[in-house]
Order: sequence, then structure tokens, then C-alpha cells
Amino acid sequence: MKRYISAAVACLLALSVSAVAAPAANAVPSRIVTSSEFYSVHQGNSIAHVRARFGNNGTVTARYDTSGWKYDWVSLDFPTYYDSGWVTVDFVRNSSGTWVLDTKYAYWGLTAVQTKDKATKAEFNRVKEGNSIDYARSTFGTNGTIISYVDAPGYAYDLVTIEWPTASPYGYVLLDFGKRSSGSWKVETRSAYWG
Repeated sequence: MKRYISAAVACLLALSVSAVAAPAANAVPSRIVTSSEFYSVHQGNSIAHVRARFGNNGTVTARYDTSGWKYDWVSLDFPTYYDSGWVTVDFVRNSSGTWVLDTKYAYWGLTAVQTKDKATKAEFNRVKEGNSIDYARSTFGTNGTIISYVDAPGYAYDLVTIEWPTASPYGYVLLDFGKRSSGSWKVETRSAYWG
């Protein structure tokens, strides 16, 4: 009897997993910057490479040029899948006059994925400034949802913001993690709204 019940449960699980259709490869409009595209470009990539990778020329939102000064820069904004999201890439002119990626920012326009495992006040109080990203994820029981990411090599300011759901559909736990020189991510700031 146990075998029949186990087989029935396995079938139900298989059916429930297969019933969730994966989005078609072309479901994301080509001009939209995806997270994989964002993470695939790096400091030093040319503006042409970034535009080709993103499939979009972007919109110039800021530019600074001056003769005789080596820090000319331009900022381009690109759309994300969500209307409230954006990607900004800052380029500087290198010694040969080519615009190259200097800093990139992403605000995905997402909120935490509503999982069964909700962040609690007790868990929030256990996570302190200086704790690792792995400790926070282990404490909350899920990876959370990456809300934004800043990659600014040379400025000692790489930052990732991760959100976890709470029992209230309006609540959230939000942690900012800064990247240390060792490469580890540590809690910089934390906030919660219990709704």
C-alpha cells in the first residue's frame, strides 16, 4: 500500500511540475535587458559590445565631455522587463578614445517572490551588520529576490540588495550587501516593514 501511495504522490508532483510552463525563449522582448545579459558585460567592455549584447542602443541620460580632462563619461539607460526597473551603464573614454564600461547598475523593478517560508521578526533580529550573505539566506530559509545590483570596480562600492517576503503581502525584509576586498558579501544595512 505504501508503494502505491508513494507512486501516486510522485505522479502528482510530476504533474504539478510539468503543468508549470516555462516561458518561451522569445517571451522577453529583444530590447529588454535580462539579468543574464547584465551579468555578462564587464568593466572594460566597449560601448559597441554592451549595445550588441543588450540588443539595444540605450538612451543617453548624462554625458560629460571636456577637452584636456581624462574623465569624460556617458551614462546609458536600458529597459528591463518590468516598467519600474532600469539598467544604467556608465562608460568612460579610454586612452585610445574608445568608450568602455566603467560602472553598471540594475534595479529590476521586482519585489520578493512570495514563498511559503516568510521572514520573521526573530530571524530579522538574528541577522546583523557584517553577517555574510550565506548566513542571511540560511537564517531566512530562502535565497530571497535580488532587487538591485551595483558593480563599480575600483570604487570599492559593489552592492546587492535582496528582499524577502513577510507574513503580510505588503511587508518585506530588505538587506543591502557590500562586497568586501576578499570577495565576500556582508550585510551593510537592513530594514523591514511588517505590514
